Amino acid sequence: MKSANIFVALLLSFLLVSGGFAEGEGTVADVKTKEQLAAAYDPQDQVSVLYLFDRETRDKESHSRFAELAKKLAGFAQFFAGKCNELDDKSFAPCADDSREQRPLVLINRPPEFKVNPYTNKPMETQRIRLTRIDSFAHPQ
Repeated sequence: MKSANIFVALLLSFLLVSGGFAEGEGTVADVKTKEQLAAAYDPQDQVSVLYLFDRETRDKESHSRFAELAKKLAGFAQFFAGKCNELDDKSFAPCADDSREQRPLVLINRPPEFKVNPYTNKPMETQRIRLTRIDSFAHPQ
């Protein structure tokens, strides 16, 4: 648990000060179908980082920062990127029209350490960290 929290903290710090997303890098998988979205949003065994944008909010600098981050952290997390206006699943909440002003955004998804909570016997859920308007993080003051 503690090591996973440390990893998420490191990931956040890299997002705040790093840079890189160029298509075809091999470390960032495209998300277009419902199956690809499910793999990115509900990871089974590894932290996933999902970068969402659309035509109006695409920012080359944010893209390049994300790709650079993916290169630096390859093997520690799975990295995905998707254009909201090209997703098969139009009902995906982070891509709804009313959340357009929050894009581009990054969703960090950490799978549960245990499938079932040993104390409550209830299924454990994926932890999510949502970073909105990541272009404002691109230039730390």
